[in-house]
Amino acid sequence: PFILGDGIKMGEAIGAGLSGHDTGLQLPTSGFDKRSIEAFLPPWTMVVNEAGKRFMPEIAAYTVCGYLIDEQPNSHAWAIFDEPTLIEASNDSSYLDPYGAGITTPIWEESTLRKQATSGKVKTAATLAELAVACGVRADALEETARRYNADVASGSDRSYLKEAKKLFPVQTGPFFAVEVRAAIIGVTGAGLDIDIDCNVLDEAGRSISGLLAAGETTGVLQGKRYAGGGFSLGPAIVMGRKAGRAAAALAKTEKAEAVA
Repeated sequence: PFILGDGIKMGEAIGAGLSGHDTGLQLPTSGFDKRSIEAFLPPWTMVVNEAGKRFMPEIAAYTVCGYLIDEQPNSHAWAIFDEPTLIEASNDSSYLDPYGAGITTPIWEESTLRKQATSGKVKTAATLAELAVACGVRADALEETARRYNADVASGSDRSYLKEAKKLFPVQTGPFFAVEVRAAIIGVTGAGLDIDIDCNVLDEAGRSISGLLAAGETTGVLQGKRYAGGGFSLGPAIVMGRKAGRAAAALAKTEKAEAVA
């Protein structure tokens, strides 16, 4: 509740420039619970776009998963699974945290999914073709994607996207379910004050503002098109904070010496 961008507003008030517009960490979500962070998609699902085709390994890291979904037609995808998978996988929390990061939510548990299916937020159908119609997905492509996927599951290897999950679950026994997923959670934003290599804040013309330094998420020059990975927020805050602190201390020492003289 305290991260309100005050440092950015303070800098803007005296003419600081901004950089990193429209960048951040996009996380995939079902949208069932806006209070929960869904860092990962369940690896036991088969995720397809409107064309009915897979476009990533469902175990894709949170650093790229949301971006990949956002690049699909209409910026969404469908996580598809069948009844046996729902019963087994959704009741085993170890399947919900593929990286052992300690991040799990009740979003993808059987009770929640069945409740959402009753409300209509989770699409369900007796066949994949019927499910495709309900989701607006190309039916013949979805059936072929499932056929190939199931063959890979049977062989024990995802030959299309090399998904290395704890267990691969086929999509073959109805009823079938589909959860719409979007990159709709913003884990961190990348915009902020423009700084130079010495952490001096720059104005809109790119000139250093004397005596003003910045570090951490107040700055906006560190992140590009993709979030770099674990520790990306903490690391720069410590490294750039130390650098800015040293610069500020040196500046204060110089000004004190000049005042004494």
